[in-house]
Amino acid sequence: MYVMRRVNILFQCIIAFFNATCIKVGSDFSRVTLPPVAVRKKSLGKDIFFLLSCSAFIGHAVGFVTGRRCFFRAYILASVMRKTGEDVELNVGMRNLAASSRSAGHCWVSLPDGSLLDEHGSFVEEYPVLMGCSKNGIRYWVGV
Repeated sequence: MYVMRRVNILFQCIIAFFNATCIKVGSDFSRVTLPPVAVRKKSLGKDIFFLLSCSAFIGHAVGFVTGRRCFFRAYILASVMRKTGEDVELNVGMRNLAASSRSAGHCWVSLPDGSLLDEHGSFVEEYPVLMGCSKNGIRYWVGV
């Protein structure tokens, strides 16, 4: 049973990775959708650490080549957690870098109470303006 739970989590991470890749290749972040929160909650228990490890590994490995490591990691984590019944939100923060004429951003996962999941740093200070929320658990932030 233990091995099957881990295989299922890994499989769900791979599916979420392919969905994130389709979004990234299209460069259309308006198409970002998350699965609905499962009605029946399945406890991840100690498997949460395995999920965090899988999402971080895939995010860093793929993100190293394509950029946006945080997007892959956060999208995978939020997708799988919502499928297990956890009501988490994917946060997307963007800001312009005036000196270089380009933009920068970060993606992270938060719980409904606003606490960050597997993050170090305060993104409220970097991205203080909430632009809006989608119906499926995505929040858009703007930084200064």
